Amino acid sequence: MSLTGIPPSDEINERNSDNEPSLVGDDIDKYSNKGESPRKSGEGSSSEPKKSVARFELTAFDSFNPRLHQLFLQADYVECKSLIGELINQYGNDCEFALYIRGVIARIEGQLEEAIGWFEKARETSANCHIYDIELGRVSLLLGRQTNAVDYLERAIKADPNDARSYYWLARAIYHLDTDLFNPVEKSRDLLVRAPVIQLEPDNLDVMHKLGMLYLRSGDEDKAFAMFGNALSRDPTHAGSILAMGSIMQAHGDHDTALSKYRVAAELCDYNGCLWNNIGMCLFSRGKLAAAHSCLKKASFISPLDYK
Repeated sequence: MSLTGIPPSDEINERNSDNEPSLVGDDIDKYSNKGESPRKSGEGSSSEPKKSVARFELTAFDSFNPRLHQLFLQADYVECKSLIGELINQYGNDCEFALYIRGVIARIEGQLEEAIGWFEKARETSANCHIYDIELGRVSLLLGRQTNAVDYLERAIKADPNDARSYYWLARAIYHLDTDLFNPVEKSRDLLVRAPVIQLEPDNLDVMHKLGMLYLRSGDEDKAFAMFGNALSRDPTHAGSILAMGSIMQAHGDHDTALSKYRVAAELCDYNGCLWNNIGMCLFSRGKLAAAHSCLKKASFISPLDYK
C-alpha cells in the first residue's frame, strides 16, 4: 500500500485479473460489431429450460398424382383403386385428384351412385367446383335424373361461361326432359348454338353433327343440310354426317346421290344397322328387290331391336 491509500497499478491489474477474464482484441471486436457488451462469467449459465419450437411436416400427397394418372391411362383400375385407398387412409379427403379419379373409375364401371359420392367429396375439397358440377350433372343424366342434371350444369355455366362441356351436357339433359313448358329439342339446339365451342373450335365435327341432327329433328332441313355440308367440307369421310346427308337426299327422292353417299359411309362403318336399312330402302325404290332384301336382312341382324 502506498501512503496516499491508493494501491499501485500492478496491484489493481492483479485484482481485476482475479475477478474478470481478460478480453483479447478479437473478442472485443466481436462484441463491438454485434453492439453487445461482454457478459461476466456465470451470467449466461442459468439453468432455464429452452423453449421448444413447433415443427410442421409438409404432406406431399400430390406427388402421387402422376402415378395415378399413368395407371388410369393404362386402364389398370385395380392398382389405381388400391393406391387411392392408401392415399385416403393416410391423408383423408385432402387428396382431390385421387377422389376425382376414383369417381371417374366408378362412372366407367357403372357404379353411378358411388361416383356421385366421390365427386361430392372432391367438390368439398376443391375451390374450382364447376368441374365437379359438370361431372355430377353427367352422372345424374346417366341415372335418368334430368332435373338434377340441369341444376348442376346450369350452376357450372354460371361459374365458368366459357367451358363448352357444360353447354354440351346441358343440351343433352334438356333434350331428354319430359315437359310441356317448352320444346326440349329447340331449347337444346339453341343452347348448342350459343355454346362457345362453335367459336373456339370451329373444326369440331362432332359438335357440327350433333347440331345438324338437332336441326333435322326440329324440322329445319336447310340448316341441318348446311351443317352436315360444313362438316363434310372439313372431313369428307365423316361417317355420321354422310349418313345424315344421305337420309335427307333419300327423303327428297334423290336415291342415286344418296347411294353414292352411303357407299362411302359403308367403307368406314360397315357394322351400322341404320346405314344398311337406308341402302335397302334406296334399292327397293329403284326396283332392285333382291339386293334390297339382302341389305334389310343385314340391317335386322345388326340391330334386331330396331323396329324400323
